[in-house]
Amino acid sequence: MKVCLVGEAGVGKTSLINRFVHDRFEPRYVYTLGITYEVADIPLWLDGREFEATLRIWDIMGERSLRTLVQDSYLDSAHGVLAVCDLTRPETLQGLEDWLALMRQVAPHAELLFLGNKADLTDRARVKETQLAQLASRHAARHLLVSAKDDTDIGLAFQILAQGILERRMRRVPWYARHRGGPSRPSVLNPSSSS
Repeated sequence: MKVCLVGEAGVGKTSLINRFVHDRFEPRYVYTLGITYEVADIPLWLDGREFEATLRIWDIMGERSLRTLVQDSYLDSAHGVLAVCDLTRPETLQGLEDWLALMRQVAPHAELLFLGNKADLTDRARVKETQLAQLASRHAARHLLVSAKDDTDIGLAFQILAQGILERRMRRVPWYARHRGGPSRPSVLNPSSSS
């Protein structure tokens, strides 16, 4: 499953990925140059069965002047998008609209989840959860407040997005293909040996 993170520079996209994939947090800001990606396996459940999905998690630079060079290919074939804002910087919430317009052109069927990052900085928060919820609602999506620094709901965010991708993909598979003896499941899914 291809998962892309979008958002302005400095919102914590790379930190979210590093926390989820490597369980680490780098307190100093590191610029992402171009596009990078990580791979992680995640368990999912459908119809009482466990599956293991491989997430290909893509990270892109947030700098507006440079990202226009790569943004179309970045979102092409995305199964899911994490739209990230920084709760201490209201302009990052507004900046998501540009990303979402592009996403709707390039990957209109991608599952979408909004994340308000830096939830640990409650004394500096300038974006209210209600504002994030309103934006998510306008795009028929869910939202979460997260913190890469203290690992608040990072795994949950990726789990919710991946589960949404699985359920969306399975709705496109004929019902008879979801039962034993039918055609195989989508190639990104592998039935876990523990089921």
